Amino acid sequence: ILGTIVVSATKRNLRFLVDPTKKYWRFIGRFTTWWTHALPVEYEDHEAFYARIREFIRRGDSIGIFPEGEVSSSTGLLRPKTGIIRIARDSGTPIIPVGLKNTEWPLLTAIIRRFRAPEGIALRFGEPVLVPADTLEASFQLIANDLMREISRLSGIPYPY
Repeated sequence: ILGTIVVSATKRNLRFLVDPTKKYWRFIGRFTTWWTHALPVEYEDHEAFYARIREFIRRGDSIGIFPEGEVSSSTGLLRPKTGIIRIARDSGTPIIPVGLKNTEWPLLTAIIRRFRAPEGIALRFGEPVLVPADTLEASFQLIANDLMREISRLSGIPYPY
């Protein structure tokens, strides 16, 4: 639902990824995919996954990705995965860090107001982060950690790593 809040609060054609192989897919996945125009992508085959993401970016879609690889209900940010860094490097597309504040509010309001984020929830956008084409994979985790520190600053949510 956090992805839905971001999509409804921005004027960009922003789409989040959804894995149709997950258990929740049968329950809310199809509805959420239709409602938010999410992009179904299976994560198991990494090369096919990255090829599909590059295809979406080439056709002009903005892709919303939680760098942690999932949405957590914990009180802090999780350690990021490095796929977002690889995608940015390989596509030449910048990463726009986004911090969400006050998302502990009841999210039913976001569903009722499909086209507006509920009052009190704030989105803060950081400066674009470019990952040069010659960036080595060995440095992906360092860049991802820097990205999470920026998201922590924007959101006010602790990043303990």
